[in-house]
Amino acid sequence: MRICLVTSSFPRFPGDWAGGFIYDLALHLSKNGLQVIVLAPHAPGLPTCEDLDTLRVCRFRYFAPARYQRLAYGSGISTNIRRSFLARMQLLPFVWAQWTALGRIIEHEEIDLINSHWLAVQGLTGALAHRKYNIPHVCTVHAAGIHALSRLPFKQKVGDFIARHTDHFFVVSSFIGKHLQALLSAPGRSTTLPMGVDTSLFTVRSKDQARQKQMGLSDGPVLLFVGRLVEKKGVRYLIEALQKVVEEISDVRVLIVGEGDLLAELQAVVRLHKLDRHVHFVGRVAHHQ
Repeated sequence: MRICLVTSSFPRFPGDWAGGFIYDLALHLSKNGLQVIVLAPHAPGLPTCEDLDTLRVCRFRYFAPARYQRLAYGSGISTNIRRSFLARMQLLPFVWAQWTALGRIIEHEEIDLINSHWLAVQGLTGALAHRKYNIPHVCTVHAAGIHALSRLPFKQKVGDFIARHTDHFFVVSSFIGKHLQALLSAPGRSTTLPMGVDTSLFTVRSKDQARQKQMGLSDGPVLLFVGRLVEKKGVRYLIEALQKVVEEISDVRVLIVGEGDLLAELQAVVRLHKLDRHVHFVGRVAHHQ
């Protein structure tokens, strides 16, 4: 079986956090006997096609020259659109480039199934391909795609079109499932299916304990946040809630792993509430760590 996995985010280099969970999914599908072709946006300095492990990765250019592509990656499409006029200009070229790239793959490869990730705009692209080529289409719905669709004109008509040309929705949480159904005029066929986790990565090893000791974190409980430092992740509320926690657990520590546009702002919040002793900003950490 040959699957085309359509995504707006995918690792650009070893250790890149962008779309790492999509890469893990594609790799595990491939290791279980499926042939996977990934369609993702291009980024400066990358080839348009490459073999990555057991995957075939095709990256579509959506603006020229490539060094001015601003819509994908970074802080994410939604944030990039809000902050960059150039990114906003590239939205329609992005949709068109993704659609034409998917069409080329379908016409040159024997694709049995399309799996789109994010309702907008990959879900729309998969729905269009389902309508034109009659290829089964399943859409994995994440929060950002729901929010993006809800801001579009004629959002219900777009959502209903996607639903008519989607064989099944996989929503990554029941919360997102409720929002999806609210966007549709008729209930869509959906299953709640969180993204998978490789549990073998989450084991305590002696070297990890030694590193904690070096950081002064081996005494007392440690809270861990891993993610992009952007508004929707809510890290500010974690820091503000910590004020209440330290009143009862004075030796608690919080590790914040990740990068993002709100780093300086969040560091200022830590200083404002005098939590410097409790909060540690670790920065970016390689995926395997």
